[in-house]
Amino acid sequence: MPSSKAIQRRISSVDNTRQIVSAMEMLSATKLYRCRASLASSRYLHRESSRMIHSLRRSPEALSHPLITPRMPKRTLQLVISSDRGFCGSYNHKVATRVLTAIAAESYFEGHQDAVFALGRQGELLLRRAGVEIWQSVAGIEEAEMQNHAASTTKTILSLFNDGSFDRINLVFTRYEAQLAHQPHLQTLLPLAFGEPILTGYESMTYDPDLETFLQQIVPLHLTATLYAALVEAAVCEHTERMTSMHAATSSAEEIVEQLHRQAANLHKAQATQEINEISGAAKALQRTKETHMI
Repeated sequence: MPSSKAIQRRISSVDNTRQIVSAMEMLSATKLYRCRASLASSRYLHRESSRMIHSLRRSPEALSHPLITPRMPKRTLQLVISSDRGFCGSYNHKVATRVLTAIAAESYFEGHQDAVFALGRQGELLLRRAGVEIWQSVAGIEEAEMQNHAASTTKTILSLFNDGSFDRINLVFTRYEAQLAHQPHLQTLLPLAFGEPILTGYESMTYDPDLETFLQQIVPLHLTATLYAALVEAAVCEHTERMTSMHAATSSAEEIVEQLHRQAANLHKAQATQEINEISGAAKALQRTKETHMI
């Protein structure tokens, strides 16, 4: 059984850890509150830009545009959003698993190649260990800089797609659905996909001065809105996972401290009982000695 001093040192160590993870939980809660404040507006911006993109399906000229016409995918870029820090449960592992599943599905095509553009350090590390080619990585994206990063990333992927470096560009991120319900999601950014028909409200649009000019303006705006919404969704999921993990760690630390306090109390009782027994035994022995001398 450990000594009383060893138990006290253990209690002090675990309590310090509890204070650290509790502070991390509160910090994640603060960041989560800020990100959730941006969630509704980012979703609205993405929804409206998607409605305008969907309106292009009625234009034969738009369907033949290089940004919309499907290509035979020989090289695909996976744009992966993950976190820079750990301690957020299985968040990053789920994202990496979704990317590896997509790459494995495309590996059946002869000569097909995949590369990853990682937005987040943890995703880069996991995919690099899995042997995936990392084309580029960006870390340290703060909430206040998400829009700027979305705009700069849009310029990069448009340039890569237009010059033929990649035939398809996918986006992999975690979509927030509820407090404990969010799964990685993959969608194709380029070439533009219309998806299921929706009521857009832009069925009778005319383009001034022409469709080409409209596409040059709306496509970067749509991609920027999509990336910004994905960054916000991913940040909300990350902070939710981290807050949940830190709350569980705090509860576990409190339980360990409570168990150690009980162990220390039991040890103290055992030591006190042993001392009492020793004193009682010594007193009885002394009493027997006196009685023997009297006889």
